[in-house]
Amino acid sequence: MLLTALFAFSAQGQTTFNVDMTCAPEGFTDVFVTGPWCGWCANDVYNTMTDDDGDGIYTVTLDSTVTGLIEYKYAINGFADQENLINDMVNGASCAPVTDFAGYANRQIEEGSVANDSYGTCDGSCNDSNSNITYDVTFRLDVGAYPGTVSSASMFGTFSGWDANGNPMSDADGDGVYELTLSLEPGLQEYKYRINFSADENFDGSEACTTPPAEFVNRVVDVVDNATLEVVCWNSCDACGDSNGGGGNPNLPTYDLTINLNMANEVVSAEGVFLTGGAAFGVPGDNPMSDEDGDGIYSLTLQVDSGFASDYTFTNGACLDYSCKENIAGQPCAVPPFNDRRLDPMSGPVTINTCFSQCTDDGSCSTPAADVDVTFNVDVSQQTLATVYVFGSFNGWNDSEIEMQDVDGDGTYSATVSLAPGNYEFKYLGRDADNNVVNETLTEGDACTVNGSPFVNRALEVIQGDAVSLDAVCFGSCSTCAVEPSVLVATVDLCGADADTVRLTGPFWGWDPIGGPIATDNGDGTWSVTFDPAPEANMEYLWIVDGTQENLIQAMADGGSCAPVTDFANYANRLWELGAPDPQDVYNSCSACEIEVSGCTDPTFLEFNPYAASDDGSCTTAIVYGCIYQAASNYNALANVDDNSCEFDNTSDCQADLDGDGAITTGDLLAFLASFGQTCL
Repeated sequence: MLLTALFAFSAQGQTTFNVDMTCAPEGFTDVFVTGPWCGWCANDVYNTMTDDDGDGIYTVTLDSTVTGLIEYKYAINGFADQENLINDMVNGASCAPVTDFAGYANRQIEEGSVANDSYGTCDGSCNDSNSNITYDVTFRLDVGAYPGTVSSASMFGTFSGWDANGNPMSDADGDGVYELTLSLEPGLQEYKYRINFSADENFDGSEACTTPPAEFVNRVVDVVDNATLEVVCWNSCDACGDSNGGGGNPNLPTYDLTINLNMANEVVSAEGVFLTGGAAFGVPGDNPMSDEDGDGIYSLTLQVDSGFASDYTFTNGACLDYSCKENIAGQPCAVPPFNDRRLDPMSGPVTINTCFSQCTDDGSCSTPAADVDVTFNVDVSQQTLATVYVFGSFNGWNDSEIEMQDVDGDGTYSATVSLAPGNYEFKYLGRDADNNVVNETLTEGDACTVNGSPFVNRALEVIQGDAVSLDAVCFGSCSTCAVEPSVLVATVDLCGADADTVRLTGPFWGWDPIGGPIATDNGDGTWSVTFDPAPEANMEYLWIVDGTQENLIQAMADGGSCAPVTDFANYANRLWELGAPDPQDVYNSCSACEIEVSGCTDPTFLEFNPYAASDDGSCTTAIVYGCIYQAASNYNALANVDDNSCEFDNTSDCQADLDGDGAITTGDLLAFLASFGQTCL
């Protein structure tokens, strides 16, 4: 009791991951759990798993800052390898529900639960691949469409732990086609190409050779045999135009791409104005634009190959976090998910005249619409937070700039921000008393989230007009906070057992075995305790039946989830959380009551049921062993189970007439089968 009282609240909200590494590749040293909650981080101190008892099961517990429905997977040695559950899901498994059944398959678990997994498999069978089987696959990249000098090309993917520069390619004959042959294990492999150790391909998921739209979109190849892949153009699934099916035609025509950008509505940064974005134009600062005549129009001319195409955007400054990027979200020229512009394949010189943050095509800039005061409201009454912030695309995702206030102390925090009309993405964030970050977790597809975005954020459309105040939503939800029930009824099922007294115990009652509320017999094998009003805080508890307190430690060690407040050794306590449904428990178990099977329990009767737990009087026919074939000389009319003792007198000229009736019939076949397997001396 004392241990329970001391440690009950320390485990609340923590999530424990256990993984059996039997199916992992040999030679691993570091095991870690990762997911979008840490940006798919590699092994760090807090997410590195350990195997202290040497049983091959590695474990780690994440603290309560990782909240909600947690998406995750396991990896080793800094992403030298990561588990692949795609084949399991294709075959009907359910352990990795976040999947497109081709490019990714990730696990999920509720915050505060315990995961008991096997590396790389849903059912514990080591079915990922046969490490002794590999195929040679030759990759070929035509760099003819890349706008600029190419000094190197490389590729990276699942087979290299996404080491961006780990697989350099070569162009031995100087034809502009870079090649690399790798020995790969069978199955789906994702990858991308990189040029000059800095520029990566960028896809949106609509291309035939890529994975579906998701947080990351990559090329994908199904390795089934030795193969030489078709030559593809940079950032394309097809061969480069005018290259006769690929081959790096050194005589490919080149054209001038001229861009004129009107900055009339902007205060130009001292760092300058830059063309950036897509797969071709690098990061802010790589392609400076100039205004030599001081007319506010910044220009840049590049020479590119025929067929060149790319997404692009502009930045007012060299901000590597893209906080100074133009905002064209919601305008006709914006291409999701990043709201960049798009340049279609070129077949001649192209001149673009446009305005910063506007989709004009004549170089003019319209007067910007007046800003609108938008008040953000979030209810954090079900969280324990010291400070609350709102952040989004409108402030460069600075999560510490706009602090919200709860003026009336009702748990709803507010902040007002002046925003230009347009479409934005945003989120709320909190910090506890120790300054630990608490991120809200939203579910893709919810009504308030952005469709098609690589990240699950809230959506906001600002329309020109009067100030607006957003409806208060619950932290981490698109809806208002659930109202705690005014009455709580906790019920326990004794699975048919009789009892005189059933009651609750827990920290509310000082873990006194006779101090908690007494339950009422419902007459159907269940007992209930009614709280009116309901508790005003989370309730940790256990059931006591006739003085015996339930013990759920083993149930949790076996993978149960009914007692999340546990260290798996000294205590395992149930927990009702504010707003949760009424508890429906089974005494001393995390599982439902087992249904007892009744039947004949005597093995000397034909009606014997080996699965019966109790006898129902159905044993009526006693077993009598003997020869049950009438054609046999020792036929036993009382026998009902054959004992292979039948003897037959052969009086026919036909050797196969075993029963001597003058004909070879089914009876002879049965007689033969009855003696099949006997040893003849």
